[in-house]
Amino acid sequence: MSIQPVGAWRQVQNWFNFQGAIIRQDAALHDAVNAAFATAQSNYYQTLAGLATKAALTRLQNEAKAKAAGLTTLINSIGGTVNKVA
Repeated sequence: MSIQPVGAWRQVQNWFNFQGAIIRQDAALHDAVNAAFATAQSNYYQTLAGLATKAALTRLQNEAKAKAAGLTTLINSIGGTVNKVA
C-alpha cells in the first residue's frame, strides 16, 4: 500500500470539510440577514401604522375644531344668553 493515495484521500476529505464549514457560515449569514430583514420589515409596518393613526387623529381633531367653530358661530348668531362651558 502506498502513502500517496492516503494523502490524496485526506486532501479530498479536508476539501469536503472546508466546503461544509463554508456552507455552515453561509447558512448562519443567511439567517442573520433574514432576521435583520424581518426586523426592518416589522419596523416599517409599525411606522406605517403609526403614521396612519396619527393622520386619522389629526383628521378627527380638525373635524372637531370645525364643528366647534360652527357651533360657536351658531350660538353667537342667536344673540341670546347661552351658558358656555369649556
